[in-house]
Amino acid sequence: MAKGASSMMGMFTELGPYLFNEEADGFIYNPFSVTQYAHLLSIESPTGVGFSYCSNFQGNNTVQCNNTDTTTAQQNLFALKVWLKRYPKFEGKELKIYGESYAGVYVPTLAK
Repeated sequence: MAKGASSMMGMFTELGPYLFNEEADGFIYNPFSVTQYAHLLSIESPTGVGFSYCSNFQGNNTVQCNNTDTTTAQQNLFALKVWLKRYPKFEGKELKIYGESYAGVYVPTLAK
């Protein structure tokens, strides 16, 4: 799996409550945000992509993360379960799973 761009790009250029301010440093409010109508949880994955890292990746940029589509889906499922345990008010609510770019491969694996 090739390294990709941060999933946060979608958060700050399309979906989130704030967008990159192209004319100055910082952010501007997005009145058309998905968060006007739904809660949004963005998970950076697979590990080692964007701002995320592998535990064996810290301090040693020569060690690569060892991800597959299946392990990425498993890690995302684990993260979702931990998040739901921490925020139980969302348990049982309708859930839609989206992803961009290569996530089109491992999102269906997560959805199973």
